[in-house]
Amino acid sequence: MRRPLHNQALLVAAGVGIIMFLYFLITETVSQTEYSGGNVSDVDSVSNSTYNTVDASNASSLPAVSNVPDTPTDHSILTTDDIIEQMKQGDFSSVEFRKSEREDLRKRMESIYESVEWVECDLNKNGLKGLVLQEDSGSYDGRIKEIEFIFALSNDKVICVQANSGTRINNFLSRNGNLVESYGSYGTTSVDTYKHYIFDDELNLKWLYTLEITSIADWYEEQMREYLEEVWDDEVQRERLLREWGSDAKSLDELIESYPERTTTGEYYKGYNRTGEDGVEETLTKQQFLDAFEEMTGLSFYEVNPEGIYMKDDLESSRGQSDREAEEMENGQ
Repeated sequence: MRRPLHNQALLVAAGVGIIMFLYFLITETVSQTEYSGGNVSDVDSVSNSTYNTVDASNASSLPAVSNVPDTPTDHSILTTDDIIEQMKQGDFSSVEFRKSEREDLRKRMESIYESVEWVECDLNKNGLKGLVLQEDSGSYDGRIKEIEFIFALSNDKVICVQANSGTRINNFLSRNGNLVESYGSYGTTSVDTYKHYIFDDELNLKWLYTLEITSIADWYEEQMREYLEEVWDDEVQRERLLREWGSDAKSLDELIESYPERTTTGEYYKGYNRTGEDGVEETLTKQQFLDAFEEMTGLSFYEVNPEGIYMKDDLESSRGQSDREAEEMENGQ
């Protein structure tokens, strides 16, 4: 009878052991779940996460961080206003150029920035912001101030689109905000040219309208007539002249009549429309020229040229003045 009791005791002990083992497993699982900060159902998602929950109260307990992107701290990203402020302090390092780097122009900017005027403008009359650095005092009583540099302000960039070439070509910002190029050639035949231009959205320079005045001195007409008579008598030279002038004149008188601006004393006015691929030329009267000039620049021609225009009455006046000066010199006055 003792053997069956012995067997029962063994079974009871085994059952208690199994219960204790299961209790240990359940307790350990719950403990791990609580540490991970999630529920049992979240274990897979937590284990697959890149980041682990750590105690941030103790800096020494933080693990080494690897493969974590840095926070962007690029201080080279500047706005247009930032760059202009730099420029006004003499720093032109952020200025860009249309084609290639021009350190020579950058140095020139740095040498003149304190002695020029800074004027904002519209480069294409359609909202393309621009900045002009022009001479401070200006010529002609300050009415025209020669441009040193033109910058386009676009997409947080400041781009140099034009610089003073240092030649006889002058660029100025007119009273009504137009960009104008002017130049002249002077001698027996004098030519003054004024061109209104803009910059398009690609920052290419485009001519809109050109005004031109040609003046021929009276004594030059006689010399030209003698020259043409000599050329006309030589068949080879005559053919060359007709090709150069683009003429099919049958006589010398016809040639002279067809090209008075090249042969006859006076002033000749022209306008050129350059908005299309082919420029359209038109002959202007004196008043049409003066009106078109004022429309282009916001100034009268005489404001820009206080010494007078090379027109017939002015030519006679200046010639008379020169004669008087020569006479005074002879008389020792």
